[in-house]
Amino acid sequence: MQLWDTQEIQASFRDFVVSKRPQQEGEKIDLENLFAEIQTELKVNNRRPYTPPEGLAPEDIEGAFDALTTMQKTYAQAVRAHRYKFIQKSETKLSDEKLKEMDASYAHFDKNKNGVLEKLEFKAALSAMSIFFASDAEFDKVFGLVSGGKSTVSKEEYLQYLSSKYQDRDSPEQIKESFKAVADGAAGISAAQLQTPPLSSEDSEYLAKVLPARGDGTYDYAAFVDSQFAS
Repeated sequence: MQLWDTQEIQASFRDFVVSKRPQQEGEKIDLENLFAEIQTELKVNNRRPYTPPEGLAPEDIEGAFDALTTMQKTYAQAVRAHRYKFIQKSETKLSDEKLKEMDASYAHFDKNKNGVLEKLEFKAALSAMSIFFASDAEFDKVFGLVSGGKSTVSKEEYLQYLSSKYQDRDSPEQIKESFKAVADGAAGISAAQLQTPPLSSEDSEYLAKVLPARGDGTYDYAAFVDSQFAS
């Protein structure tokens, strides 16, 4: 998942929680009030109660909202879990060797030597740098973002994209070092240390649930990090 994908997902989720969900809650209350008024009016006039279509009774709607709340909590936890990959992350500087490799790949795949990479040249250069895509649609999206909507990618755009890819690749060691810094160098992190900024109260509560406990009353962040990466 790219950084811009994460930001877009978080913005969309916030819009739902802040704007759309309250509106849905209000509509639900209005419908419940209207349903009660209809049933009361029918009862006063000795009429049979109104039977809503299947799946639209008040209890059905209430059940749907309960399920939505559960999914919302699960989704929020997933978003937070992804954010922890970037806790106090320091910028990773690329080695001179890697920079030379990136520069050489650009020069090699600029076949016509016109100073830019066309779409197929760009894809071939990325493949040579071990960057692949699950589908043509995914590649097209990245090409559009890197090129700024143009039909070619400049050397500066290419190098910036590669740099961001390599710098955003978290390793278990990097994340453990981040936790270790918050834990004052200890192998376990305490509940009090989980309150350390930039961690919010929600962050601390989530980590306290997912981090395995150690025998000394602290949490084993190393074991948690290892569990999040494929062996």
